[in-house]
Amino acid sequence: MWLAALAVPAAFVAFLAVWVGGNARKLMTGESAVVRSLTRCVEGGGLTLPSSHCDGSWVFADGHTGIGEITSAKVAVGETIFAGDGWAYSSAAPLHRLVWIPGGVFCAGIVCVLVMWLRYRRSTDQA
Repeated sequence: MWLAALAVPAAFVAFLAVWVGGNARKLMTGESAVVRSLTRCVEGGGLTLPSSHCDGSWVFADGHTGIGEITSAKVAVGETIFAGDGWAYSSAAPLHRLVWIPGGVFCAGIVCVLVMWLRYRRSTDQA
């Protein structure tokens, strides 16, 4: 019974850890780069559409290059972006949101569960 009750929350925690962990890895390994070329841009946004992005290439300060999708509403050749191997964002801000907001909500949920558990333990100890 306990296994069934914990399966869905455990799956959610695993999904959240993988998703936040991937974005945290990007945040830690990314660096500034300059857009070198753009090949195709797609307008997006909203709840059901993918976010706006452009396919392009960029060059890092040490001279090595990257190519892939630049997630941004607007980007132009010569602009500075935050990028890694195969991915890029207009800045590091979207990654900060993708890491800290879910992480904060998860931690707040853990605190709520602990408070409820402590209140339950105190009420059963007094009875």
